[in-house]
Amino acid sequence: MSDKKSGVEKVINSLSDFENELDQIKNKSELKKTELINMAESEVEKIQNNIIKNAVETKNKNVSESIKKDKANADEIISKGKSSTEKLQKKIDSKFDSAVKDVVKKILGV
Repeated sequence: MSDKKSGVEKVINSLSDFENELDQIKNKSELKKTELINMAESEVEKIQNNIIKNAVETKNKNVSESIKKDKANADEIISKGKSSTEKLQKKIDSKFDSAVKDVVKKILGV
């Protein structure tokens, strides 16, 4: 009976050791799970930050390009306006003397 008892004790001890190993594996797996979740969250945050950074850079580039185009268009409009103003002033200057003469004639009744 002693042999049976020692055999049963060996089985119980083996099962107890096995249970301890399973508990250790479970604890390690929970630790690894937590590490993996933290690493995934960290990577997601990095990716989000990169996406935001790229979006801001693209927006700034687009705004800068739009400003350059709008400034070029504004400069062209200003240039055309100045040219038109100069032409109009030349016409006014060329017609001014004859207009003054016509007004003087009308006033004097000549």
